[in-house]
Amino acid sequence: MMRVALIFLLAFLPLTNSAQDILPMIYDTNDRKQEFILNGSIEFSATSISNSLTNYFIGGGEIPLDVRQSNFDKQNGLNRMGFMYNPEFEYRNYCVRPFKKKEWGILAKAGMYSLASSRYTDGAFGLAFLGNEPFLGQRSNLSNSYFAQFDAHKIGFGVVDSKSKSSVTLNLYGIRNFSSVILNESYLEQDADGFNAEISLNGSAEFLNSNTYYQGIGVGLDANFIIPTKVFNRVAFVQFQVQNVGAAFFTAKKVRYEMDTIIQFSGYELSDLIGDNALFDSTTNLMDEIGLRSDTVSARPAAIPFTIQIGKIIDEHSSKKFQTFFGFRAFYQKAAIPQVYLGVHYRATNWLRMGLSASYGGFSKLRVGYYATTVFRNFNLGVGTNNLVGLISKKGNGHAFVLRLNYVI
Repeated sequence: MMRVALIFLLAFLPLTNSAQDILPMIYDTNDRKQEFILNGSIEFSATSISNSLTNYFIGGGEIPLDVRQSNFDKQNGLNRMGFMYNPEFEYRNYCVRPFKKKEWGILAKAGMYSLASSRYTDGAFGLAFLGNEPFLGQRSNLSNSYFAQFDAHKIGFGVVDSKSKSSVTLNLYGIRNFSSVILNESYLEQDADGFNAEISLNGSAEFLNSNTYYQGIGVGLDANFIIPTKVFNRVAFVQFQVQNVGAAFFTAKKVRYEMDTIIQFSGYELSDLIGDNALFDSTTNLMDEIGLRSDTVSARPAAIPFTIQIGKIIDEHSSKKFQTFFGFRAFYQKAAIPQVYLGVHYRATNWLRMGLSASYGGFSKLRVGYYATTVFRNFNLGVGTNNLVGLISKKGNGHAFVLRLNYVI
């Protein structure tokens, strides 16, 4: 059973991951000569899988039946989950002016951008974690399941407005991985005693086929615009941000698998096919049996997964104890839905800020976040989570951690 569960996670969630987080930007317009910025975020989000199950994959151990069953009971017809990882270092120099008539400084950044996401059915989860016995005499739906993974290193160079702190960066990506799997109309149907079964599979999968460290290059754009405006007749600042809008070009060949077949089995259980004593002793034999066709072809350029975010941010120069922030975030990902968020920022002391937020969408349902930021003359440090319940409880769906460090000269 553990092997089947691992197959499920490997198919739908390779641990590889972040796009921009929803903790608010604290906007400071003070003049500065140079600035060093370290941003790091790591996040696993899910609509229907609790930490009571995923903690076993982190810490090890046999997953108890009651944990598997309770998580299955939470599944909907279609479920979402995603894993994101995005550490990035940025250097800004406001004294170097590439354009004499503009008050633009220069910036350089380097980091990693990794994202894995999936959409899966309750049928796929049940077969993976409970086996086929609870579903005898039923049809387990596997349709509309989807998985995608992108993994790259990136460096970028651009310009930053010394007054508004708006910026534009042109990025170069070293592509490490780019893959996708999709199942269209697919199912597993069994008779009441489990002796006969029928599997219908219709879908495709694409993987890069190379042992080289980088399997392609990409070109993309980050843009961050700070716009002064009025919200409820009060001066406010709105941030419009896009990240990783661009295209990937592959040097490696792509292996494409296609399947459109119906297979009937008699006298075998699901565990006989993919368990520890599998009927098929190799992946090749299994692929041949299910009619999986494969071709190695040149990979066409593809869009890099990107995010767009617009929202009200925090004005550091405001004397108010409380400020609100809110916004909208969209993902170029089939497994994700648009996300909305809102929160309250509290100026606790001259050097300490705290806040609470709520968000819905992306790869999860409703979540509560918390952050704390220290603000000194030349140094700011902020830590937080977008998933407070997941941080402290097994009942939470996922984990999230965000770190921000600014040093100003």
